[in-house]
This record gives sequence, structure tokens and C-alpha cells, in this order.
Amino acid sequence: GGGGGGGGQLRGGGGEMVRELSMKVAAVKEQVMWLLTSDLLSAEVPPIVGSRASSGSGTFNYAIGNLRVTKIDVPRHKVIVVCSKEGKVTIKATEISASISSFTWLYKQRGSPHLKDCGIADATISGLSLWL
Repeated sequence: GGGGGGGGQLRGGGGEMVRELSMKVAAVKEQVMWLLTSDLLSAEVPPIVGSRASSGSGTFNYAIGNLRVTKIDVPRHKVIVVCSKEGKVTIKATEISASISSFTWLYKQRGSPHLKDCGIADATISGLSLWL
């Protein structure tokens, strides 16, 4: 007897709990979207500088600089928020696209045939997935 009534109350209260949880998940989603877009757009990536030795053709030096995300698109419907029973929140965002505009690049070969060049380029990243 009493167990059935309690179950009915739980179900009635459960709908409200589900709505409340859905609202919290939506709020977390909005925060994640804001975090990804604002933080990635303002992030400064240090220059990438390297050197690679090659047998027969000397050393190949390279650098990429001014790496800054200038545009990012995080599809809202591709952000999934999972809350575990322990209170752990896992966020998965997929199909993210981003643009990097006007980054600088250069390379120089020390050794024959002494190649070198530099320039400015744009890049697009698509299909990016992040798990937080």
C-alpha cells in the first residue's frame, strides 16, 4: 500500500526534478559555449619554433607565429552535458569549426639546396571534438 503512494509522489516530484535538472544542464551548456568561444578567441598561443636535421640536406629550421583563433563555431546541439551520480560533470562538444587568420610562417634550410621562404596564411579547422 504505502510504497505505491510514495512512488506516485516521487513520479510527480520527479517531473519537476527533471525540469530543474534540464534547466541546470542548459545553463551549463551556455557556460561551456561561452567559455569555449570567449577563451579560445582571446587565447594567445606561443610561437612554434623548431629544427629538424636531415641526412644529406642539412638542417631545416621553421617557425609559425601569430596563432590566434579569429572565429569559432560550436553548434549548440552538438554540446552534450552528462552528470554522473557522483556529481561529476562531463562535457563533449563535437563538430566545432574554427579559423586562424593571418598567422606567420617561415622555413630555412641550412645545407644544399638552401631553400627558404616566409609568408602569411589563413587556416580553417573543422570537425574538432573536445571532451571536458
